[in-house]
Amino acid sequence: MFNVSFFQLEEYILESTKRLQQREALRCINLSAANNRPDESVLSRLDSNLKKNTAFVRKLKNYTESQRESILKDCETLNLSKYIGEISSAICETKIKIFDIPALIEICSVIHRKYADFGPAFLESWQKSLSLKKDSKISNLSKFRVDLRFYAELISAGIFTLKDGLPLLGSVLTTLVQSDKEEHSNISILLSFCKACGDDFAGLVPYKIHVLAEEKKTPLPQSDLLPLDKKKNVRQLLKDYYASVVAHVMNEYRELQSLERQARKILNSRGELSPERKEALDAKKEAFDRLFGMALQFSEAIEQPPIALPENDMSKESEMSDQGSVYVESKLNKDDEMSSKMLLHSTWDDEETRQFYESLPDLKGYIPHLQRKIPLDEASKTKEEPLAAEIEEDKVEAEIVPEVEDLIFEKGDSGPAVADDIPEDIPVPVLDDEELDPGEKATTNKILLDSFLSSLPNCVSREKIDSAAVEFAMALNTRYNRKRLVRSMFTIHRTRLDLLPFYGRFAATLYPYVPDVALELVQLLKHDFKYHVKKKDQINIETKVKVVRFIGELVKFGLYPKSEALSCLRMLLFDFTYHHIEMACNMLETCGKYLFHSPETHQRTKVYLDQIMRKKSVIAMDSRYTTMIENAYYQINPPEFSPASTKPPRPPIKEFLRKLIYTDLSKVTSRRIIKLLRRWNWEEKQMASYGIKVLSSAHRIKYMNIKILAGVVAELFSYQVLYALISFGVSFDPENPSEADPPDSMMRLRLACTILETCGIYFTSGISKKRLDYFLTYLQHYYWVKKSFPIWGDDLSWPVDIEHLYQGTLYALRPKLRPFKNLEKAEKEVDKLEKEFLCTMESASQTTADGLTTIRETAEEEELYFEENEEIFEETVEGDEDLREEREITLSQSQSSQPHSLQEDALQADPLGITFDENRELEAKQSPEDEDFLAAYEKILTETNYDAGRLHVKSHQSDIAVPYHLKSSTKKTIEQITERSLSPEESKAVSFVLMTRKGNKPQYKNLTVSVESDLAKNLINREMAERMEKEKVKRLTLDINERQEEEDYMEQITQLQRPSVTTMNRERKPKYQHPKGTPDADLIFGSKKSGR
Repeated sequence: MFNVSFFQLEEYILESTKRLQQREALRCINLSAANNRPDESVLSRLDSNLKKNTAFVRKLKNYTESQRESILKDCETLNLSKYIGEISSAICETKIKIFDIPALIEICSVIHRKYADFGPAFLESWQKSLSLKKDSKISNLSKFRVDLRFYAELISAGIFTLKDGLPLLGSVLTTLVQSDKEEHSNISILLSFCKACGDDFAGLVPYKIHVLAEEKKTPLPQSDLLPLDKKKNVRQLLKDYYASVVAHVMNEYRELQSLERQARKILNSRGELSPERKEALDAKKEAFDRLFGMALQFSEAIEQPPIALPENDMSKESEMSDQGSVYVESKLNKDDEMSSKMLLHSTWDDEETRQFYESLPDLKGYIPHLQRKIPLDEASKTKEEPLAAEIEEDKVEAEIVPEVEDLIFEKGDSGPAVADDIPEDIPVPVLDDEELDPGEKATTNKILLDSFLSSLPNCVSREKIDSAAVEFAMALNTRYNRKRLVRSMFTIHRTRLDLLPFYGRFAATLYPYVPDVALELVQLLKHDFKYHVKKKDQINIETKVKVVRFIGELVKFGLYPKSEALSCLRMLLFDFTYHHIEMACNMLETCGKYLFHSPETHQRTKVYLDQIMRKKSVIAMDSRYTTMIENAYYQINPPEFSPASTKPPRPPIKEFLRKLIYTDLSKVTSRRIIKLLRRWNWEEKQMASYGIKVLSSAHRIKYMNIKILAGVVAELFSYQVLYALISFGVSFDPENPSEADPPDSMMRLRLACTILETCGIYFTSGISKKRLDYFLTYLQHYYWVKKSFPIWGDDLSWPVDIEHLYQGTLYALRPKLRPFKNLEKAEKEVDKLEKEFLCTMESASQTTADGLTTIRETAEEEELYFEENEEIFEETVEGDEDLREEREITLSQSQSSQPHSLQEDALQADPLGITFDENRELEAKQSPEDEDFLAAYEKILTETNYDAGRLHVKSHQSDIAVPYHLKSSTKKTIEQITERSLSPEESKAVSFVLMTRKGNKPQYKNLTVSVESDLAKNLINREMAERMEKEKVKRLTLDINERQEEEDYMEQITQLQRPSVTTMNRERKPKYQHPKGTPDADLIFGSKKSGR
């Protein structure tokens, strides 16, 4: 790079030095011409023929490079002294090119050195030609550009002196700059001047050369035509013009970005641009590119750095608009193996598929003499056409069906519109043998071609089809054979859809060297597709499917333009019915994924997919079509499955709480749930927050259980929140109001009343009722404190809605409560309550901490609570709510042989003989082996009870009924009963009937046994256990009945809430059925007997 820069600088220095030397020598000769001009006698001897002089002037008017030598020769032989004015005007009026200026400079120098009148006359002609008005526009910019440069070169060559020539040049430059600071249409004129004469008149050097010279610290040759101050003025004039050019470029760039942004939005919403908008965008882009290119050249010419445009944010917008899509190529790191695999998998199914469509053999390696007809850059353009910047409208090939082109689309924003007068029969092009050159049909060639075409359908692998392409290019590559090949590929059988990918690879392999095959095949498929679309018949569906699938395969090989493929899909969407649905679905299944994941067609494909899904939901179609559409859509754009997030498992205690609230909560289980929630560890912050979260998730439970959940929360609710509302940050001094609770703020009072209206109905008896009465006293005190502030008066009255809310809350909770009439009574009652609380607190050993704490209550308080709230929850004791009663029954049965006093003690105590805390300690000490053992043991017990229930084994009858005759004989009188009840010994005995057998007759004897005996105790315990079991079964039966009644009631309410559906169709009367067989005459005419 260093050597290249050095050589560029050296070359520029050499060229500049040589040019300056030549110009300086020419200027010296022309300036000294006044002393060396020939006399009149010399000029009079020259040829003054009118015809020749007129021809000379005519040559100057129509100057060309070929006339240079003849003009110079005529200047030496002709006497032009009488034609100087005409010559000057002819040179100014002639239309010359840039490369003609040196030759004209030489001609003008020869005339100037020979004729003294040429300079003034020539200057006068230039003044007429270059004169500009301030507001007038230049009609011919190209001629003016050449004329200005020509005039500047004449000054540099010394034909005009600086005193005579510079005023006109300065006036022209000033007018060009001052009158063109908005449109900058004169930038090409000034650019040409700066490039050719900038060194002489402004001391300008190209920017790159200037930077290199500063880096190398090398002096550059400078022209001494003008002094430095005049050069500085000209340079400043050009820099001011450049500043306006930069501002113009930035404005145009912002406008272009705005248009591109609008086009991007339309592409995102509709997938295409209208022709008018596209033409406007193209024109704007072309104008900007032209202006920007001229600005870059101008900056280079006046030693200014190039214009730096702000970064284009269109790519970022496209990424943001496609963030939900599968393909975002710019976000993938191509160096990352994982990213490349993701990109590959999104476009192609696997690596083998990508190799099939992208890795094509190069025929040049097999056939060295084969010439490439499609350059590599054009071949890549066919595969990567920029549709994001310009999406072409659907085009119809005019060379195929010119009469149908205007009927296909009506160009406009509304998209395609199919006319009603489309001809039904459009001829399909068929390649006949008569169209081909018969001279190319050789017998041997035809035999080889027939053999090749017959074997082509057997090429069902990548190796075979590649070999076939090499064979065709090597031995059969003639015009006639190419036509036959195209016809054979196009007329493939409609059921051989498996050959379409291989035929596409065959055409793509031949395309760089034999493009006729692919191009003609594309044209035939294009026309055949449009023929079937306009035919609108419901036959030949297999042929239609073959055509669209063939198009899809060629799209993936880059032979069929993507824009044309999307236009075909658009035509199908316009009339999305029947066969068009199948054609669209087959096209999407073939090339839809490729188009969707290509960056230039992604947006348009996405819009069409959305249109297809909307049409599916709107149009009533067969279920088969619906399935086809969904399969095609989800094959292209499958739903995104987010990877399963591995959430850490919840602790068992939290899962247990969720089960209690979300699953087990009901009217029957609320008692057990409240007991368990009272034992929740509310003192730990994390556990308390999780408990509040679960209790506040009312949306997770059934609607009918919300009221039960509210009751549970109300029971657990301590009055800390309510007391905080009416005490935290509250000032009870009317003269010193609090900033946290301003006198006119009613928020706290509203919140307290709202909470009481929601939960207060559950505090109706016992301890809860008493606590609510305490709080109502403090609420009334807070109410009167707020009402006693001095701001309430004539100017500002007490809010009426607050008054109604306060009174309504008190009446709803305590209808018989007499509210306090003023603040003094409320303060007295509060003082009285606080004195009672102080006495209670002095006797208490522990105080309650702030925040949620574990509610510890005794068994008596729990039983008292449930007795008081039994009517609210309307519950009975369920069979599995705790193990206490079950273990009581089990204990009574297993201890039937123990003394009655021990049994009563066991029933009064806890069945396990330990408290809840001791149970928790024992459970904590259990090892995993113990837990497994207990689980297995409970399983065995469950299975045993289940099997025992299934076996209908008749239980042993422990008691035998006393015979009836024995009962009647043992009846006692009132005196006997009275005497027996008075004797203490008789009361401690139990009477039995002892049955013995003597022979075959039973013998009965009365037997009196003491109550303390084991026989009497066992009998009493057994009777008690049976009685308790019967009561338990009775309670369970009643619970089941109540639950069934509740479910029936809820079902009736649900049915009533459902909207009624009335059937508008009337019931049809059954059609009369004629009796079969011979008609019954008696039934029709009556019997003979009845007639008589």
